[in-house]
Amino acid sequence: MPTSPSPLSDATEYKQSMEPVARKVPLRNNRTEYLSDPPEAQRRLQDRVRVKIKGGFVQRERLMPATVHQELRVLRRILNVAVRKKLLPSNPCAGVEFPVRLKGLFRPHYMGWAEQQQIELQAPDYLRNIIRIITETGLRVYKELMPMKKDQVDLDNGFVWIPDSKTPNGVAEVPLTEVAVKAFRAQFVLA
Repeated sequence: MPTSPSPLSDATEYKQSMEPVARKVPLRNNRTEYLSDPPEAQRRLQDRVRVKIKGGFVQRERLMPATVHQELRVLRRILNVAVRKKLLPSNPCAGVEFPVRLKGLFRPHYMGWAEQQQIELQAPDYLRNIIRIITETGLRVYKELMPMKKDQVDLDNGFVWIPDSKTPNGVAEVPLTEVAVKAFRAQFVLA
């Protein structure tokens, strides 16, 4: 006569069958980690994306960062509406920020003396004068230099009056160097 399994052994077998099997999974940085999820769940989210189109769904190979950013923006706006209507106490997406990858920090280009000389050799006379005035005085091209009139320039005392500037501290008398005075005189001859 076959022996019936004891209730204790049945419970142990059932418990063991319900526990996921732990297995080693290689990660990106050549480390391994034990995961207990099924193989479908082990793939990264960006590797298992389905995109809805008119005819149904299409499996995509990789999710682009711009798509994730756009979806997060939409989700954030939806949850903001829920917060406004007092359906949620706060927006869980409010604290989510994406890391920003900079291709290069913005650094302004400062023209060196040798580079200025090369530009001045190729430039026409009026442009050569403007380059010298800008580099010697630091005037803004469109806001300070272009609207300037002859009566604002005092070559005898070596200063320029700036009545309208981008900043309140910019409204002042700007001292001129010898190079700037020569450039202004050459420009007055051309004008």
